[in-house]
Amino acid sequence: MGELYTRVYDFENLYQAANMAAEDKKYKPAALRFFANLEENLIELQNELIWKTYRLGKYHEFKVRDPKPRDISTLPFRDRVIQIALRNIIEPIFDSRFIYDSYACRLGKGTVAAASRVSYFLGKPDATKYLKCDIHKYFYSINIKKLEGDNQGTLHR
Repeated sequence: MGELYTRVYDFENLYQAANMAAEDKKYKPAALRFFANLEENLIELQNELIWKTYRLGKYHEFKVRDPKPRDISTLPFRDRVIQIALRNIIEPIFDSRFIYDSYACRLGKGTVAAASRVSYFLGKPDATKYLKCDIHKYFYSINIKKLEGDNQGTLHR
């Protein structure tokens, strides 16, 4: 486990993660601020991970309509860098263990690929209808303490 953790805070991994986090947010103020002192910020993150003093920042919450109203919570840019650095290391390990027909949040998969696969199994390769649904406020109802092994509370942002 220790070897995996050191790979997460490897400077090159953090550098790649910062660039990946900025891909579609290159000109957003948070990304511009982070990249203004990139090396310094990455070394600070690296040290926080090495010394196990890293703490998740406060979520930014806002509402969108696309087409229905939704509450959105986003992490500060530096936390996105950490999230992607972690994903860079663990995704290949987990992804190799998933069954082929697992589609959510996987590279090269997604809803279109899932719909195509369902059509294939139904014997109708040209089928274009599928069900897309969202469970109202599901993420907010997850009991984080229970997931962590403690039955004391629920997720709060």
